[in-house]
Amino acid sequence: MVKYLFNSLDYIRYVAIDKENNKYVPSAIKLCDDYKHCCKSELLDFASLFFTRSNFHLYLEVLPDNVRALWIAAADKIFLSENEANKLLGEECIDTHSWGTQVCETLGGNIFEITESEPYDDGTNDTNYLTFTYPWLRKLTYWCSHDTLEECQTADLPDKLTVFNAEADLFQEIPILNSLREGGVTLGKAHFFTANLRKSLDNVNINNFNLGEKSTKYYEETLRRYYLITTYLLTCENTHKSVINSASPLQLILQCVKYVFDNASNFSKLFLPHISGIKRGYDLTHNAHELMRSLQQSLLTLNSSMWISIEQLLYQTRCYFKHRARFSILIQEPTSYYNIGSKLRDKNADEPIKYDEIITRVTYQSIKSVLLALASWGIIEIAYAPTTTANGPSYLTDALRYVRLTNLGKYVFGKAKFYQLPTTMVNTCKDFELNADRLLIKVLNPNSKGSFALEKIAAPITPQLYRTDFSVFLKECNTKDDIEKNINLFKKYIANEPPQIWADFVNAMLERTNALKKVKTSYITRSIDAKDKELQDIIMHDPKLKQYILRAEGYVVLIEQAHLNNVNNILKTYGYTI
Repeated sequence: MVKYLFNSLDYIRYVAIDKENNKYVPSAIKLCDDYKHCCKSELLDFASLFFTRSNFHLYLEVLPDNVRALWIAAADKIFLSENEANKLLGEECIDTHSWGTQVCETLGGNIFEITESEPYDDGTNDTNYLTFTYPWLRKLTYWCSHDTLEECQTADLPDKLTVFNAEADLFQEIPILNSLREGGVTLGKAHFFTANLRKSLDNVNINNFNLGEKSTKYYEETLRRYYLITTYLLTCENTHKSVINSASPLQLILQCVKYVFDNASNFSKLFLPHISGIKRGYDLTHNAHELMRSLQQSLLTLNSSMWISIEQLLYQTRCYFKHRARFSILIQEPTSYYNIGSKLRDKNADEPIKYDEIITRVTYQSIKSVLLALASWGIIEIAYAPTTTANGPSYLTDALRYVRLTNLGKYVFGKAKFYQLPTTMVNTCKDFELNADRLLIKVLNPNSKGSFALEKIAAPITPQLYRTDFSVFLKECNTKDDIEKNINLFKKYIANEPPQIWADFVNAMLERTNALKKVKTSYITRSIDAKDKELQDIIMHDPKLKQYILRAEGYVVLIEQAHLNNVNNILKTYGYTI
C-alpha cells in the first residue's frame, strides 16, 4: 500500500494547513523523499496521513477521472468484470503475457488483483474480475463513499410514495399469532411455508404490504403475515413456553426482534429463500451476525423523525462491517481461499448469479428482506413505490425507497428507555353488537381485528350474525385456563362490558369449571367368575368383607385401594386369593 502511495509523490504536492491557516509540508512527507531509505515507522507515519477519511477523499479527487470511476465501481461491487473495467478505464485493464496476466500500468501495482471465475455448466461466465487486494478492500469499501448516514437524512419524502407503519396494528395482531400457535400451526422443516400455514394465514385479518402486482409466489402476496408468523413461531420454538405464555404483547415483540438479530441459523431460509447454491456445510451464521449488527448500527444513527434512502442505508450497512473484506458481501468471496463451494443461482429468475451481482442480488436483497421483517414488527416505517417489470413482478424488496425508525423501534433498540402504547391502537369503533336478550352477536365491521376471537367463541348463522352457547363457547376448551383465555378474548375483542345475560353466561361457565374434581382416595375394580356361586355367596354374606367392598354389581366389585390386602387376607380363609 505504501509503495503505491509513494508513487504519487512524483506528481502530487502534499501540504497541510495549521491552526493559523498557514500551509506547510508535514514532516512525514519530508522524510519520505525516497521510501527505500525510510525505516518502517516513517513509512507508517506517511501511510497514516491517507488513512484519515477526509485526506483520502482529497487524494481520490486528484486521481484521473477514469481511474477514480473504476476504484468506486470496484469498491461497490467487490468483483468488477473485465468488460466493465475496460469501459470505465477506456483501455484494456488486464495485460496478457505468455507467462500469465497482470493488471495494466494505468491502474498501478499492488492495488488490484485478478480473480478468474468458475464457468457455469452452460459454459458462460468464463471471465476475469478485478478486485482490490485485501488491505485496500478493507479501506476502500467504506472510503469510496463520500456521504455518511447522518448527512443523507431527510424530513420530507418525494411524491407518490406509499407509507406503511404497522406499529399500532401490531398490538392487536399479537393475540392472533398466539391463537395460531395454540391452534397447532407449525413451520415446515425443509421450507417454512406449508399448506397448513397457508390455510391459517388465509383466515386471519393481518394487514399486508402492497409492494407490487399479484405474484405467482404465494408467500410474497402474504409477505408481512409470513414474516410475522415465521419469526414468531421460531421465537416460540427457542424460548421456554412459560416465558411466551406470560409475556405481554410488548415483551413478545422484544423477544421476536431479538430472535431476528441474534439467531442467524435460519437466515438464508428466512431472507434468501430464492437463492440456491449455498453450500450445505457452509457456515453463514457468523457472516449473518455481522450483517445484523451492522444494520442495527446503521438504524441507531437515525433520528426517528428523519427518513433515509434505502440506497444509502444499504451501503452504510456494508461499511459498518467489522471485517469488511470478508463479510461485506455476506456470502464470502468465491475465491480459492474463501470459496463457498457452489454456484449461486436465483430460483425466481432461473438464472445464475455472477460474481459482480452478489452485492445487489444477495447482500442487498437479504438486508432489504430484513428491513421488511422489521417493518412487519413495527420497528421501522417504510415508504415504497410498487414496481413491476415487463416480464412480471420484480423482487418485492425492490419497491422500498425510504425507511425510518418508529418510537417502538427506538425502544426495542435501546435508544428510548420508555415506550407509550400508541393511542391509535385503541379501537374507538364498535365492531360487534351483543343482543341483550339472547346469546347472539351482530357483526358491524367484517374487517375487525376481533374476527378471529369471534370464530373461537361463536358459530355463524349468517355472515353478519353469530350465536353461542356452552357447547360452542367451550368447543376448544379442556381446562380452566382454556376457558379463561376464551373469556379474555371475548372481553378484549367483542365486549368488555356485555349485557347482563352475557355476564351471567360467563359467570356460569367460571362457576362450573372443574365440576368433577379429583379425589384423594384411589379405587380399583375386580371381576367375579359368574359360574363361581360359592365366591358370590361369600362376598354377599361375610360381614368382614362387606366392610371393605363398597359395591358389587354385575359380577364386578369396587374396593378402596388401601383395603385391597385386607380383602385378600379374608378371602384366603376360604381358599381364595386375588
